[in-house]
Amino acid sequence: MPAGSGTSSTTMRTATSVDSMWFGGSPSRFSPSSKNLRTPPRDALQRQLDQSTERRRHSRRYSPRQAIQSSPYSEQSEQLVRDFNQILLRTTDIFSQELDTAAAERAREHSEELARADREHTRIREYAEREAEIVRLREEEEQRKKEEEQRAELERIRQAKARLEAEARQRILEAKLKEEEAARKAAEQAKQLKEAEDRVKAHKERELAAQKQKAEKEEADRKAKEAAEKAKAEQLKAEQAKAAEIRAQQTQQAQPAQPVQPVEDAPRPTPAPSSAPVPASQSSTAPDEATHQKFLDLHKKLKDFRKWAVVEAKKVAVTEKLIGDSRRELRVRTGQITADRNASKATIAKIRDILTTAKTTGSLTVDVRPFIISQPIPQLANEAEAQYPAVLLYLLNTFSKAILNQFISEASKDDGKILQEIGLIAASIFADEQYFWKGISLVDVMLAKYHRTCPVLYGIYGNENTAAGRQRLGWLGIDGVPHQVNVHNQRMLGLSSGFAALTLRASKARPPIPMSEYWRAIANILNTPSGDLTSTHYIAMRGLIREYAAKFINFYGQAAIAVLRVAVAEFPKRAPPKADDAANMLAVLHDVWEKTVLLPL
Repeated sequence: MPAGSGTSSTTMRTATSVDSMWFGGSPSRFSPSSKNLRTPPRDALQRQLDQSTERRRHSRRYSPRQAIQSSPYSEQSEQLVRDFNQILLRTTDIFSQELDTAAAERAREHSEELARADREHTRIREYAEREAEIVRLREEEEQRKKEEEQRAELERIRQAKARLEAEARQRILEAKLKEEEAARKAAEQAKQLKEAEDRVKAHKERELAAQKQKAEKEEADRKAKEAAEKAKAEQLKAEQAKAAEIRAQQTQQAQPAQPVQPVEDAPRPTPAPSSAPVPASQSSTAPDEATHQKFLDLHKKLKDFRKWAVVEAKKVAVTEKLIGDSRRELRVRTGQITADRNASKATIAKIRDILTTAKTTGSLTVDVRPFIISQPIPQLANEAEAQYPAVLLYLLNTFSKAILNQFISEASKDDGKILQEIGLIAASIFADEQYFWKGISLVDVMLAKYHRTCPVLYGIYGNENTAAGRQRLGWLGIDGVPHQVNVHNQRMLGLSSGFAALTLRASKARPPIPMSEYWRAIANILNTPSGDLTSTHYIAMRGLIREYAAKFINFYGQAAIAVLRVAVAEFPKRAPPKADDAANMLAVLHDVWEKTVLLPL
């Protein structure tokens, strides 16, 4: 084979060796961008290079001919192979570094993901722990409250038991004391009743004697007057005859006439006024229709005033809000009245705050004189003095209506304690001088409502079989249809009981409604003619005296006992057939009082 062929063979073997070193491909296949290709380690490549060199040496050692025929280019080829191998090694190093960098980046990202996951896990765990702690605390709080409630309930039961035992002991003691006191009081009351009857009998005898004496005196005065008139006539006749005789003599004698002095009339005897009191049976019991009508007119004026005040208040936003809020607050406060005296004081204070605010807020005023009936109007320097805060008058009217509604609501309760507290609050407000005008209470606003809703207290009566008669008796209705009987009866019972709570009370200040109005209301009902009595009269009488017998006797003494005897013993006997049920309920009070207030009638 020629030398050129040898060279080519060597070159070919060298090429084959290089190709085998590159694994049948170009170095670009080992670039970092190649995917799914694992690069051999650096030491493996070095071993392959050493093995290839050793084989070439061995070939030259045992092939003299090839050594003789070897081309000077064989060393260059080997150098070229070594250079390519170095390039391959550097490329592998670079690729390994890039792989290491990518792996480090992925490891860092993985570590960060693990750290974030750990933080999230920690956050969720801490949140769960907090929620668990909250649930535990809530359960502990509920358990604590439950234990406290159980302890409070046990304490309440213990106190209630102790109170019941104390009350039982107290009742036994009181019963024993009452039994001991009953005999003494019975004897004392019997003695007092006998003395009262003796005084009444003596009083009647004195009245009869005074009437007889008065009649005898009037008869004597009449006879004396007739005798004096007769003597005067005879004397005048004699003087006239004497004067005629003198004039005749003067005429006959032609003498100057002498003047005749006239004789003065004898003074007419004046009968002495009688000092004896007029018997009760002779006193008039007819209702004062004129006064009643004035209060009914006042009730209509208050309705018109209420509409006017609402319209005028809308012109000023502050006044409109004040009226609306105060009206609602008054209704709420009156609806929350209880038998607790401390609570009543707080309610009175709150109502006073509302009314005082209405008095000092706003400039809307009204002439107050048309709203006063029971008191004389004082002399005023000018019309400005007649002005009164319109918002205050509006709220007093609202307060009065709310009080009467509460009287009706509490009528069904037997003890009457709440009703008495309502009366106390109403009397306190209308007796407060800061709401007066010129020293006059505006209580006529409430009395007008009483004249409209419970006229029998003022001696008004009528025929229940007619619409006009029912209206006079205080029957109200909706759309012209009168209320049911039980509704009307409850209204009359509550209003009359409330009237007693308003009037039958002692007060350091001047009461807005005199206590005498309570006596007058009872007298008006008792003096109603038998033919005009209705169940309304008996229900109203029951409301007036049911819870107030002891106070009535405390204020009026034996006179009150006599009135109560008439009210529960004699008055029910005059009841018409339609009023038998109401009269029987009134008569039952006789037995109730004997057991409760030890009042034998």
